[in-house]
Amino acid sequence: VLVIVIANWIAWFDNAFAEREFAKLCKEQAGTKIYRTVELGPEYFTPDGKPVFITSKGAIDNTHMPSGYRADKTTWERIPFITSASRLRYVIRETRDESVVAEVTYLSASRGGPPGIVAEHRPMRGGYCPNDLSDMEPINFLAKVFIPRRKQ
Repeated sequence: VLVIVIANWIAWFDNAFAEREFAKLCKEQAGTKIYRTVELGPEYFTPDGKPVFITSKGAIDNTHMPSGYRADKTTWERIPFITSASRLRYVIRETRDESVVAEVTYLSASRGGPPGIVAEHRPMRGGYCPNDLSDMEPINFLAKVFIPRRKQ
């Protein structure tokens, strides 16, 4: 009985730590950050205003990105110290100096007790952030970064 009580106490403490760390990461990393916009000529947009560097399946096509820019996507990478937590991130970089023009980050997590010790795993409160996931669609994100040049 004592072992079960201790294991549950460890799982509760571990969950509390993970939830606090995840909330901190959500504040610091999650969401859309646009450091500057880039004005482009009409050759970079379809007649209906969509960027030409988006494939028919909605993915970013770096071969058609404007010269001097590149889009990087990190697939689900594990977040240290939080079991079952991951980060998905798109970053637009200027290739000249690798500076970040814009980024969008989505965090997801679930948390339970140590596997094999506590059978009941509960999801972590606030299991993902940000709440608005629209910018995880590349077309929505890119439309905020690359804008049509205003006609003179």
